Amino acid sequence: MPLYHYKARNKDGVLHEGMMEAGRRDAVADQLSGRGYIPVLIEEHTKSLLQSNLLAGLNRIKPDDLILFSRQLATLMSAGVPFVQSLFTMEKQTENPRLRSAIADVRQDIEAGSPFSDALAKHPKLFSKLYVSMIRAGESAGILDDILNRLALLAEHDAETRARVKAAVRYPLIVVGAICLAFAFLVRFVIPRFAVIFERFKTELPLPTRILIGIHYVIQHYWYILIIGIALFIWGVIWYVGTTGGRWRWDGLKLKLPVFGVLFQYRPDGSAAQGS
Repeated sequence: MPLYHYKARNKDGVLHEGMMEAGRRDAVADQLSGRGYIPVLIEEHTKSLLQSNLLAGLNRIKPDDLILFSRQLATLMSAGVPFVQSLFTMEKQTENPRLRSAIADVRQDIEAGSPFSDALAKHPKLFSKLYVSMIRAGESAGILDDILNRLALLAEHDAETRARVKAAVRYPLIVVGAICLAFAFLVRFVIPRFAVIFERFKTELPLPTRILIGIHYVIQHYWYILIIGIALFIWGVIWYVGTTGGRWRWDGLKLKLPVFGVLFQYRPDGSAAQGS
């Protein structure tokens, strides 16, 4: 979907500037008018794919950014600061440019009469469906500050779990990587030298030796097929995990892992979830 750069003035004549994704230029004007703004300039923002990926990587929102946003917004609300003023304060204090722009858009939508959850839902790459759903539930129940604190707690638990998993798999990954490098060196440089000698033997070679020679032959003559096959396999796994059934089975598999499954089952309060 194209990205448009816009300039618009509110009812007081204050100029606002930002970016918006839309199917066409008229859709941007309609959204701005719905927020109570008068469009001054709307132009398509052209950017190369490399620049887009580079900027997205540099401005990537970390879990700590969302944790800080949720925690500080809840604190401001608990202190009695008006909600729009709280968002304006968060907008000024947020260092991440991508999150700061999203907060500005959310604040403008709320000023135009949109609910907080609906304003967040317009940024699905930043705020997950779970985040938006819990915010919507907090709005309905009138406990938005408690929900924000709960979201921060869940995000902290998720970040702690990820850190534990990374620490647990670091050493096995190093060992597996060393084994793979040693095997690649063996197949690429050692086996070809011995294969010439083995060809002089009139007796049948052991099965492991024949397997290694066969692997070397396949890699040497059909390496491009292997690369295509591996790429297709990885794409198929990613696609399957992206489906509802695949995600369900993948999560179930993670919970059944011998060591890491226990880490995934820990609750934010430190207790383990009990199976039914």
